[in-house]
Amino acid sequence: MTYLMASSWYLVAVIAVVVTVVAGEVDKQYGLIPTLPGESCRDIYQKNPYCHGKSGYYVIVIGTTPNFVYCDMELECGGEKGWMRVTDIDAAKDSCPHGWRKITRPVAACRAPSDNAGCYPAQFSTQGVPYSRVCGMMIGYQKGSTDAFYSFKHPTKSIDGPYVDGVSITYGTPRKHIWSYAIGINEVGGTVSCPCARSIGTLPPPFVHENYYCESGSYNTPSSWSLYLTSDPVWDGKGCPNDNSCCSEPNLPWFYRQIPLTSDKNLEARICRDQDFGDEGVLVKSIKLYVQ
Repeated sequence: MTYLMASSWYLVAVIAVVVTVVAGEVDKQYGLIPTLPGESCRDIYQKNPYCHGKSGYYVIVIGTTPNFVYCDMELECGGEKGWMRVTDIDAAKDSCPHGWRKITRPVAACRAPSDNAGCYPAQFSTQGVPYSRVCGMMIGYQKGSTDAFYSFKHPTKSIDGPYVDGVSITYGTPRKHIWSYAIGINEVGGTVSCPCARSIGTLPPPFVHENYYCESGSYNTPSSWSLYLTSDPVWDGKGCPNDNSCCSEPNLPWFYRQIPLTSDKNLEARICRDQDFGDEGVLVKSIKLYVQ
């Protein structure tokens, strides 16, 4: 009887060890194979510690179907890791998105396809994945006399119009604002410069709130409207004089937004300006967008 009881306990212990090992192997595969899809990149990060620090393609359920998406498991934004990549474009080596045009001189960048004033959209698919947080970054360049949030030709500032000389990031229909990247005429200040310049420029419209960055590539007024100011990129948090607070935000060039309601709509970035390209231009060197 004693031998039988000891044998039974031994068998239970062996089974427990085997189950533990198998469970551990299952955990390693969570989010990596179609038969063990995660709910989201964040879900996989939280439940599968083996994925930490390992960005790449993982499997999540979109609707009812497992799909591979790119998860960044290293990026920390808003205090969270586990972000789904929507786009990651560097004009120095990548094509520009549909709706924008690539230039290579005097610098590799994306610009509006037309010389006319207005807003020119590029759509970035979220693949129908629900999200409530958006994280991203952008680096750009100034051409000529960009006016930040001041508008010469469009005094009524609608989210659908060129309310900014810069880039407007939105989602959904009707558009809902996420973030604005603005370019002021110079770092000294005045009506057509950034609200953070030495002399405060025009404030953004109410729907923007505090969700924007603004910078200039020129210390003083550009000497020529046709001048490309490529020596000082904008939104990189560098090159601002001491009496200009446009570079003081510690997260530059990154932004983070918690949106009011969960959405699965595509993200949209529009290059906007209220005057023709002969007067001013907005160039995008790089853009990264993530959702969670």
